[in-house]
Amino acid sequence: KGRVMARVLLANLAQETCSFVRSRHTLDDFRRYYLYTGQELIDKLRGGGMEIAGVIEAAEAEGVELVPLLATYGGTGGPVQSVAYTQLRDEILAGARRYAATVDGAILALHGAMLTEDLDDPEGDLLMQLREVLGATKPIVCSLDLHAHVTDLMVGQATVLGATKPIVCSLDLHAHVTDLMVGQATAQVAYQTHPHVDFHDTGVRAMRLLARTLRGEIRPVMAHRKLPMIAPPEQHNTNRPPMGPIMERVKAVEKEAGLLAAGIFPVQPQHDIPNLGWSVVAVADGEPDLARARADEIAEMAWQRRRDFLYQRTRVPDALRIARETSGGPIVLADAGDGTAGGAEGDSTVLLRALLESTARCFCGLCWSRRCPDHASCS
Repeated sequence: KGRVMARVLLANLAQETCSFVRSRHTLDDFRRYYLYTGQELIDKLRGGGMEIAGVIEAAEAEGVELVPLLATYGGTGGPVQSVAYTQLRDEILAGARRYAATVDGAILALHGAMLTEDLDDPEGDLLMQLREVLGATKPIVCSLDLHAHVTDLMVGQATVLGATKPIVCSLDLHAHVTDLMVGQATAQVAYQTHPHVDFHDTGVRAMRLLARTLRGEIRPVMAHRKLPMIAPPEQHNTNRPPMGPIMERVKAVEKEAGLLAAGIFPVQPQHDIPNLGWSVVAVADGEPDLARARADEIAEMAWQRRRDFLYQRTRVPDALRIARETSGGPIVLADAGDGTAGGAEGDSTVLLRALLESTARCFCGLCWSRRCPDHASCS
């Protein structure tokens, strides 16, 4: 205990984008959640519930010295302003250049479903430029949201078995995983829950994988499979079918001999970009054929069950009728097409208009900005 086994760059850049909103995410939107640099990153995020806290905890247990660069989270919303993304990315890259000669790898907590005004794959862009700074021999590991849009560019460098300095990323389950993202990382570690309750655990898993790589115990190789498939988020819940059994198989694969990590990404469906679809990533210990076989297996399982993910939302008149006919309460009506958790602005008046035209007694919560006069009248 106390012995430093390796030095690793640490960065966090995350936001989940909905393509169909008019607003643009600014630096102030990131600051509204958090934006820390240097040691403040460690001091402020240690002991919390997010991936970074898990990374810090596992790094201390593994004897890894973290070199903190930047950590920020922007929540959900419209595409990120290009100038905001560029400033955040360049600050991470400037720190990476400053420490490149003295670090052994990098670990990143990403979301995987961020878009900017001019980039469909900013996470892949960040990983590509970080790879250029650190060189081909330094491993990169990242964590991803379950809704990540995974790309081959994000994953591809994982096939370099001779890598001696890893880069690790964690990603949200809703990440949009792209070729660019796949191509630059040594390993990607995904959330395994929706609703998301495993942020911290994902950071721990990513850091432990990186530490084992740096000790020479494992040689991660990744396989990535893309599916021409998009499903409504109501069907992404990992606690019940149809998603639950697939995630249980993902977890079982991770426990097999020779496997290091596995993830399925049902993607952020509110993206309007080319090549959007589900992804499966499998990470094996020096056995690319094994990684490909397990990625294929999980992808085939999801594809064979694709019709189970069809979902019919209740029409507004039917919802009001059901509410009137239901005794007890309170009864909650939610507009799933305007869900702020997926990046929508929360300003739809569809339900409000229907309620005003009915005889129902109700309470309606709205999230309107000062642009309220721009929105549809309810009178």
